[in-house]
Parts: sequence; C-alpha cells; structure tokens
Amino acid sequence: MQISNRRTRRTQNTKQAITYYLQSCIMRLGMRGLVLGSRDGLVVAAAGDGVDPEAAAAYAPYVFHEKWEYPDEVDASYFVDAIPLSDDTFYLFAVGNTSEAAISQRTKGGIRRIIDEQIAA
Repeated sequence: MQISNRRTRRTQNTKQAITYYLQSCIMRLGMRGLVLGSRDGLVVAAAGDGVDPEAAAAYAPYVFHEKWEYPDEVDASYFVDAIPLSDDTFYLFAVGNTSEAAISQRTKGGIRRIIDEQIAA
C-alpha cells in the first residue's frame, strides 16, 4: 500500500515554503491576501492581494500593538495577529472576510511548523 503525501510543492527555502503555505490558506479559507511581516516591519512572505505587502508588513506591529488604523485603502476587511516565536515575533496581516478566530490557530501553527522545520534542518 502506497501512502500519498498531500504536499506537492516543497522547498528548503523558508520564505518560499511560507509563501506556498499562505497561498494554500488563501484558497482554503477564501481570504483575499495574507502578509507575514517581521517585528522590524519587513516582508517575510506574502500571497494574494488586497493590500500592498511592503506597507502591510511595516504597519502590522503598530496596528496590532498600538491599535492604529491601517492608513492605506484595503480592498476588504482586515486584521493583524501576532505570531510569537522563541526569539522573534512575526505579524500576520490578513485581508478578507474570514474571522480572526477562523484563521488564527491553524494558520499560525502552520507558519510556526515551517519555521521550526527549517531551524531543525
């Protein structure tokens, strides 16, 4: 009996792996766009549309911690969530009509898994 691996796009490149994962989240959850940014406001990975990735990554820490309104136009509703890691924090800027509860744990867990796998390799 052969066991099929559901993951068909694989890479050792962390940024590309996260981009693939964000693309799958967009399709699975019906999101418009997802941007993963660093604590310093830099784009780690992005997929979809609805917001400028550079600006979303730059403002995400302020939207999350300081409760700033995002200053640019966004094509749909949005929210920002934090992904704390052992030595850093990433911010996920999500655009679309999916609730924060629907995306938070599963999506954040997948991103953590990819980062952990890359660190362990």
